[in-house]
Amino acid sequence: FPSHDSQGEGLGNKFLSHIREVDAVLYVLRAFKKSDIINTQQEINPITEKEILDVITLQETAEEQQYDFAPKTFDEYLGQAELKEKLRVYTQAAKMRGESLDHMLLFGPPGLGKTTLSQIMAHVMGVGIKICSGPMMERTGDLVAILSSLEPRDILFIDEIHRMPTAVEEVLYSAMEQFRIDVIIGQGAGAKSINLPISPFTLIDAYRDWE
Repeated sequence: FPSHDSQGEGLGNKFLSHIREVDAVLYVLRAFKKSDIINTQQEINPITEKEILDVITLQETAEEQQYDFAPKTFDEYLGQAELKEKLRVYTQAAKMRGESLDHMLLFGPPGLGKTTLSQIMAHVMGVGIKICSGPMMERTGDLVAILSSLEPRDILFIDEIHRMPTAVEEVLYSAMEQFRIDVIIGQGAGAKSINLPISPFTLIDAYRDWE
């Protein structure tokens, strides 16, 4: 007998099938002029092939585009006016100098917008941002791969950095101070240590609380 999961999948597929049928009907209706479908009892004259191609290739208008509700600027971010003003001056000054931001630590309970503020700073600076979690980086190779992929002045945001393994933290220290990382190649007596330069970046750490 079919399990409940298989029955649920079957119902879900049927529902998606009905949705596709409705989409197909709506697509066909869009191929007719509005005046032609007022009375369905009368003859409906389709539009020309050229107009059909125009409908197919029609780009979305600004109103039809999906809006991104994540704030992109400090003005769009609600709350924490004093902190926003400090970060605004901080980022604008670094942008005018053409330099990367200094490393910083953001602390506070979850949900206060630490990640959002970091994304806003990256947007204002016009640089990229990589977001990762401290507990997820279990090996030094994970951090080395991320650091080596950063572009100049990029921002690396590490959430819950206090839960990062100690061995990984040691690699982060030299990267923050000297913008260089040590990579071990090989094993045993034939292992070699190579010191690799990385692009200047900004490290933003997120900490849940400050004790």
